[in-house]
Amino acid sequence: MIAILATLIGLLLPAVQSVRESARQVQCKNNLRNLSLAMLSYHETEQRFPYGFNWLEALWHAPILPHIEQQPLFDTLVFDEHQGNWATNGSANERACGTVIPVFRCPSMPVNPRDNQGIPLRVPVSYRGCAGSDVYSDDASTLPPSVPAGARALEQVPLNGMLWGESGVQIADVRDGTSNTVIIGESLTDPDYVKDSQAMDYWPLPVRREGRIGPWGTFYPPTSGAASLPGRRAARG
Repeated sequence: MIAILATLIGLLLPAVQSVRESARQVQCKNNLRNLSLAMLSYHETEQRFPYGFNWLEALWHAPILPHIEQQPLFDTLVFDEHQGNWATNGSANERACGTVIPVFRCPSMPVNPRDNQGIPLRVPVSYRGCAGSDVYSDDASTLPPSVPAGARALEQVPLNGMLWGESGVQIADVRDGTSNTVIIGESLTDPDYVKDSQAMDYWPLPVRREGRIGPWGTFYPPTSGAASLPGRRAARG
């Protein structure tokens, strides 16, 4: 009898695990759908999609918080380098970086909150914004020799994607239509991964800046409306 029960359990466990993983995949797809709807809701309100990141290094996750039922958390954020810097222990922005927001995380992601850059239990996320089809590095000095002709860096704005430094892409800029254009997607989350001497950024929300960063801080002052950025390129699928 014991042998029979053990056999049955051995047969059932893979099936149970498969069902659970299927449920997690459905939830992950729902997360991406809800984030896409939040992007469209933001556009309806602001007449543009959110920036990929702004001159304070706040990422796209922050401005869409009110559109994913996170208005109370958004109201705590301080968009100021000195008053809200997440490097300040106990600041509201540090607490926000340690807040688990389920819609930003695939249920199958094995990486738990962890201490990072002085932030206790910082929460990594699963989904990344698409800056463009030809972006290979953070800055031009770190572009590896093997990249194809025309390769660009994140600092070489404007880019041909949806979310980049101080971007303000509008639906009218999306030549292939929003249903044929990537704005966000899922990728492997591995905070220990380094490529071309650069660590990947798996962390959402605000706000830290140590001097002006990149051309978006030089050419696009914080008082400029993102929708009126000079030289904005149309996004393509």
